Amino acid sequence: MELLVTLALIGIVLTFIFGLLVDIRNERDNNNFSQNNQINRIEIMHKVGDDLNKYTLESVREETNDTGITLKFKYRNPSNASGTKETTLKTYSKVVENKTKYYVEYTDYSGEKTTWNMAGAKIDTCGHYVFYKDNASDKYYFKINMYLYNDPEHERNNKDKNNAVDDLEITYAGFTRNLISEGLTNNPIEKTIGKCA
Repeated sequence: MELLVTLALIGIVLTFIFGLLVDIRNERDNNNFSQNNQINRIEIMHKVGDDLNKYTLESVREETNDTGITLKFKYRNPSNASGTKETTLKTYSKVVENKTKYYVEYTDYSGEKTTWNMAGAKIDTCGHYVFYKDNASDKYYFKINMYLYNDPEHERNNKDKNNAVDDLEITYAGFTRNLISEGLTNNPIEKTIGKCA
């Protein structure tokens, strides 16, 4: 009887230790994933933010297909009121050496295209967009989220349990008077962007 009780207690302790080790491993994998793409995320947000801060944003619109999310930002140069240009932020995937790899691409105001390979990441084709106008103060705010998961997905960073620290998030506030009625800047809005299942 004592032997059976001892074995049962050992089994309980081993189960607890195993669960703890799994949690530690998942946390380590998730942290590694976050660190691998931290520089990429900073560069992407800096590139987009640089254009948002230098030029006058007129509109944001979505041109999305099945492979990812494409957003077009239309700008007016404050020093050249008659001219407008578009920049493009998009996510996409492609098969390289029999493995699906995920990328973020940005074409900036000058026309320079930069592509980031999101190592070990899976980019969702579904994102989130919030746009809000405060007519009393002539200001607006928007936030774009593009979701990234571990690839292959695991229980601590997947579609159902997304770890937001990995996601690509862009926020901006500007003046409503600069906007034109086009695309995602038509009305106060909260919606999904891309192709969501």
